[in-house]
Amino acid sequence: PRIIAVIGADTKKVKWAMCCKWKGQHAARFTPDGKIMLLDNYGVKKDDLRQSRVLEISTSSGNVTVRYAGTKENPFRTHTMGRVQLLPNGNVIAVESNRGRIFEFNDKGDIVWQYKLIESNRYGVGEVPHATRYSYEYFTFMNAEKAEAGSAEN
Repeated sequence: PRIIAVIGADTKKVKWAMCCKWKGQHAARFTPDGKIMLLDNYGVKKDDLRQSRVLEISTSSGNVTVRYAGTKENPFRTHTMGRVQLLPNGNVIAVESNRGRIFEFNDKGDIVWQYKLIESNRYGVGEVPHATRYSYEYFTFMNAEKAEAGSAEN
């Protein structure tokens, strides 16, 4: 099935659905402006290779925008798993699970940073099933411990 749908929590009825503009979609999340961002594992065929894509879908217009797709020099291929996370600054964290890579790209599609695991599995790469970026403020317990350590020193 190549369908994504929004289902009402109270009614259990489909409020919105779209089909067939992707292949292998998952990790769909709403963005603050009401669009849906998702990872399309099998995306499009480029340079004789299947490339994954990060898509953004307008639920009001039905427009599908490619936020990121790999290139020949910097391929983006994950045939299973993978995740995307929209950051507060508008950048996106993408997890290329099967190739063991986590990267962040900006609205121009430029990679801001990336991390790749060392080779470790039978395919020659470590897999990353999921990654999430948290702000420092998220870890309130660490801030509390730091404050306690500072007061203990005084």
